[in-house]
Amino acid sequence: MLICQSFFCNREVKNSIPDDESISYILKKIGKFKKEDELNCGACGYSSCREKAIAVYNNKAELNMCLPYMKEKAESLSNIIINSSPNAILALNSELYIQEANNSVYKIFNIENINLAGKNVFEFFDCPDFVIVMDTGKDILNKKVYYEKFDVTVEQSVIHAKDHEAIIIIMKDITKEEKNQEQLNKVRRETVEIAQRVIEKQMRVAQEIASLLGETTAETKVALTKLKDTIVTKMGESE
Repeated sequence: MLICQSFFCNREVKNSIPDDESISYILKKIGKFKKEDELNCGACGYSSCREKAIAVYNNKAELNMCLPYMKEKAESLSNIIINSSPNAILALNSELYIQEANNSVYKIFNIENINLAGKNVFEFFDCPDFVIVMDTGKDILNKKVYYEKFDVTVEQSVIHAKDHEAIIIIMKDITKEEKNQEQLNKVRRETVEIAQRVIEKQMRVAQEIASLLGETTAETKVALTKLKDTIVTKMGESE
C-alpha cells in the first residue's frame, strides 16, 4: 500500500516585539506623549495604540493611519495658515459672538491685553453687515469699511458659513493706501484752486491791458475762460 503524506509549511511570519523604548518612540511620532493620549479608538483597525505601534515597527502599518493624529495635525496646520495670514480673520457664532480671532486682528487694530474670544463682536467692530449676512445668508464681499474707534479702514468680506451657522469675516488693512489717496486728493484740490486763481488774475490783467489799448476784451475773455475750464476739467478727472 502506498501511503501519501502531505506536509504543510506554516508561512505565518511572527511579529517582532519591540522594547518599550521603541514603542514609546513610535507613539510620540503620532502625538501620543502621555498615557492619556492613547485613545485606543480602534479607528486604525488595531485594538490599541500600542498594538498599532507594534504593527508600525514590523512595517505592517503606517503612521498616518491614526485618524485622531491626522485630524489634530490638519487642525494645527489650518491654525498655522490662518495665523500666518496678513489679513484679520474673525469667526462668529450665530449669536454674533467671537469664536476665533487670528493674530492679525490684534495687530491691525492694536488690541492688547484682551482676549476677543467670547466677546460680542459689536463691542469692538460696529458694522451692520454682520447682522445682514446672518439674517439673509448672502455674503457681502470686498466692501470698504472704516472703523472709527480704531481709525482703521479695511476691505472687508463677510461670509456666511451655512454648514456651521457661523460667519467668517476677512479684513484687509487698507488704511495706509486710503490716507495716501486722501493726501493726493488734497494736493489735487489745492492745485485746482491755485490754477483758478492764476487764470482769474491773468484774465483781469488781460482785460486791463485791452482796456488801455482801447480794444475789445471779448475774444480774450472767451479764450481764457476756455483755458480755465479745460484745466479745471482735467484736474477733476485726475481726482
